[in-house]
Amino acid sequence: MNRLTRIVGTILFAFGLLATAGKAYAFFGIQDTNPTPRIQVNPTDSVTVDYVTLVGPRTYYIVQGDTLWDLNPDQWRQIQAANPKLNAESRIGTTSSGLYRVLLIDNEPIEIPTGLTIRIRTSAPVTFVPPPSPSKAELKKIEVAETPKDLPSQAFLWLLLVFGVFAVVVTLLSWLANRAIQQSKRRKTEERDRELRRDPVTSGPPMVAGGVASTDTARIARTMEAAAINDYIRLNPGVDRQTVRVERIGPVEEGMISGSGMVGYADHARPRSIDPPQPGFRARFRFPDNREDMLMSLQGCMNPCYYGEGLSGFTFTARQMVVAAPEPERPAPQAAPHPAMAVRAIRAAAQAEGHSTVTIGDRVLTFERGVHFTVDEQTGAIGMSGNSFGMTIQPKRQRAKATRQESKTGTQ
Repeated sequence: MNRLTRIVGTILFAFGLLATAGKAYAFFGIQDTNPTPRIQVNPTDSVTVDYVTLVGPRTYYIVQGDTLWDLNPDQWRQIQAANPKLNAESRIGTTSSGLYRVLLIDNEPIEIPTGLTIRIRTSAPVTFVPPPSPSKAELKKIEVAETPKDLPSQAFLWLLLVFGVFAVVVTLLSWLANRAIQQSKRRKTEERDRELRRDPVTSGPPMVAGGVASTDTARIARTMEAAAINDYIRLNPGVDRQTVRVERIGPVEEGMISGSGMVGYADHARPRSIDPPQPGFRARFRFPDNREDMLMSLQGCMNPCYYGEGLSGFTFTARQMVVAAPEPERPAPQAAPHPAMAVRAIRAAAQAEGHSTVTIGDRVLTFERGVHFTVDEQTGAIGMSGNSFGMTIQPKRQRAKATRQESKTGTQ
């Protein structure tokens, strides 16, 4: 865009200069430094001048030394039409350089047609023959002026001059605006470069003042986990910090950080270029959205380092492992359910479906609707139950033992 603006501005500026130069040439070329004296309508005296301006209708007598070099083609055609004798072949020729040449005879009358104004270069006295007395209205039209006013290109030249001045002004304003924009961009670039070159450890409020030693493994693990939670909240604004759970899925490594990117300080992040490299830590985490990412923090302040602001990012060169990777959690062993619980569950399910059951130890036999039988293999007891009754039959030994147990309990 800037290049296109410069090209268009240059073209307009050049065109404006040409238009201004053309107008100036036309304007100053028409007006002599020695203007023609004002000659009245009916002169009676002869005058000697370098140039004489004639306004038709007039009869002018040729004097030795007169030339018609100042006539333009249109004026010459009007003179030829008013003076047919000038068209004679005996009077027309060419010069050695190929120019058109007409023979003028001394003291020969030349008619100047009505409405034509010409200028003749002369060095001899000029004699005018007054025409018939014109009316007052004609006198105003044919009065000779110091500056010719019958140039057909005057309006166009003035329009060209105005456009040229406008083009110059527009080009100048465009150049000034573009210069201001470039200066603003340059200032912002310089400010950004100064900000990038600041010390990444001490140029902002630290997460941990003084940093963390590489031997304090527990503190390193806690600080890296807090940095992972902050990173998740940064990417997911509005999340409740209390509900965020992150999982470290690799070891914490100690090494050197270099490159350029964003460094997160206690108040807000700032762009920084780390050169020379600074010591730091690195670990991989899994976040609540199942995203996995590698996080880096500067050892001297524990401020996190990440991509941002269109910078190239940071590079980590590992030197050693300072915190081992956490072991995966193993599920706690679960006790096998008691056989009696399994039997009761099977029997309850069968009864809920309306089936009859016979239970022998830990085996449950199901039948269609009806009575449910239970046989205890250890005691030999047999149980029967239905929709409206339930009973248990025990062997004699078990009944006697139960009776003695009840008596003993009653005595106590």
